[in-house]
Amino acid sequence: NGTSVRVWGDLFSHSPDLYEYDLAGVGDDDDQYVVVAAASGVIMAIEDSNAEPTSSNNYVWIAHWNGEWTKYTHLETGSVTALGRNVGDIVFAGTVLGFEGDVGQAGGEHVHFEVVVPDDPLNAITGSGFAIGQPRVPLICGIPGNIMYDGQTYTAGGC
Repeated sequence: NGTSVRVWGDLFSHSPDLYEYDLAGVGDDDDQYVVVAAASGVIMAIEDSNAEPTSSNNYVWIAHWNGEWTKYTHLETGSVTALGRNVGDIVFAGTVLGFEGDVGQAGGEHVHFEVVVPDDPLNAITGSGFAIGQPRVPLICGIPGNIMYDGQTYTAGGC
């Protein structure tokens, strides 16, 4: 939707795992940024009840038609279910999933984004919400070279 994001951790520097992004909406400090689905798919897991102080994260996992799964983490407590999102829902690219938050080991409001191909789609995530599979480099459309770098600000475009 034209929202700009600042990259906190990129594919090469994200800690503790590489091939993931931490993205924070950029603009007015009073803005509450929405988190949207990167592509069409089915919601496979939601954790939406953790509130600070906690080391546990709120997240949504989506399985996409190409076999990849995407994860959106640190969402504001209750924002996913308040929007009526449920496991099993089909969503489309751009569907609002929740709001950017600061839940868990976040260090400030942002969304953590990752792409994986599960080793076994029937057992794709742990009980704590971590992937069991192979990470993929996310394709970020409208960005030169399709890769974003730590400390830079970007506005993604259509594919």
